[in-house]
Amino acid sequence: LDDYHRFCKKHQTIYGVTDDGAIEKGVGHVHPALNDIHPDGLEGSAEAFNREMLQRASQRSVARELWKIGTPYNGRPVRAVEVLIPSRGIGPGFVSSVDEASVPWTAESLARAIGTVVVRSLKQTKQLTSSPTVGVSARDGGYVRIYLDNGNEADTELFAKCVAELMSTFRRPRYVVPRHVDCLKRARMTSWVPGRFGKFFEARESQLVMYHAIPTALSRNKSLVGVFERHWNDLVSDGEAVCSLSGDGLKLVEQAEQEGLIPEMVAQERDCFL
Repeated sequence: LDDYHRFCKKHQTIYGVTDDGAIEKGVGHVHPALNDIHPDGLEGSAEAFNREMLQRASQRSVARELWKIGTPYNGRPVRAVEVLIPSRGIGPGFVSSVDEASVPWTAESLARAIGTVVVRSLKQTKQLTSSPTVGVSARDGGYVRIYLDNGNEADTELFAKCVAELMSTFRRPRYVVPRHVDCLKRARMTSWVPGRFGKFFEARESQLVMYHAIPTALSRNKSLVGVFERHWNDLVSDGEAVCSLSGDGLKLVEQAEQEGLIPEMVAQERDCFL
């Protein structure tokens, strides 16, 4: 592993362009999965990394376009969150439980909805001083970058901290909130109905896919939790926030962990130029 450790040390001070056009230092600009992988897990992944790197090395014109040479840029780094969106509840057949439109959830649309919940909640509770919008970009391997556009430094850092807490695995959060999706199923007797008419014969079945920790900045008291819950119910999923420090709430979190219903990874905060 000596080569790998030299590689990591070298890239701690080298900026590079990422596959979604951001510029950042660290091994993440080579591949987002390198931020999460441990040295002892590298051996089983080396072949896949090498194959992708060899393919990317030949795409010189793509790399040049990603650098956007000669175009205006913002010389101030932005705090962004990078996370691997679990595949559960994502893709064809899985739609929002709070929206009648049968548009499937994607990693990007879910990330944008969750980011918007955080912005609206922080704004309503007067914890933001700017009027930012949520930015989302997709990276290789199912990773998504979430950040604020037009936010000041303090707001950007608070937003990133909240999103990272919301999307990461957790131990003892004060409150958790469920995320449901609707599974679309056609009635067997009407499976022959073509095209746009078929949607009138679809059944929607609710499915619990994950519990998320409500960020610390929005869970200090019941009033803050209530604001977050309303925006979550409007944009992401129905379901009530649950205090998880003791009693039934603590048992619920323990059961969710046993059943794999909490995020498995830690979202990474990164300073990058966008």
